[in-house]
Amino acid sequence: EGVQAHERFYEEYPHNKPYVQIESTEFPRDWMPNDSLSLIENSRINAWDFFLLGGAGFIQLNTLYTVTNPTAKGTVTGPILDQFKILKDFMYGLDISKMYSYTDCSGPDRAFLRAIADPGNRYAFYLHHSKKSGINQGIKHYAGIKGTYTDSISVNNVPSGTWKAEWINPGNGMVIKKEILVHNGDKLSFRVPDYTLDVALRLIR
Repeated sequence: EGVQAHERFYEEYPHNKPYVQIESTEFPRDWMPNDSLSLIENSRINAWDFFLLGGAGFIQLNTLYTVTNPTAKGTVTGPILDQFKILKDFMYGLDISKMYSYTDCSGPDRAFLRAIADPGNRYAFYLHHSKKSGINQGIKHYAGIKGTYTDSISVNNVPSGTWKAEWINPGNGMVIKKEILVHNGDKLSFRVPDYTLDVALRLIR
């Protein structure tokens, strides 16, 4: 389904059923750009975006698994799976059974901000700079736009208290910055650490 699954997310989510994105574009044939680094980074962006929307699964139609190479050895699949493991570890570091898709937040107009939350207790955010791309004009994916970004995000109706914020590099899973915030309640705003493509935030009280 590509980006369409992301765009329809808020239509499907109220049905209260696990929503899984099953890619119907052939990977890597229909993905552009299709150099190895872009394929790895864009696979990461599309998976993180969907999970941090509140999605339950992300399945890529990867044609690099073949009869003659059933494990896709020597292809970009290995590095992509490494990226997915970083996402898995991030998600497992949250109490996701209590979290759901969250929209009471805002980020820069030129980027995509996704969030899940157990409001008042824990939040997780994913911010990325991308455009819609792909050979198949009917089905597209997110393709990252690299740059040097300095952004801000705001979260509304955050209860007062002491909050622990951890900024994560989704590309390697490393913590970029840790902050302890004493908040008086209502809107909580952050300056995002400088980044070049995407960044994640874990916010816990």
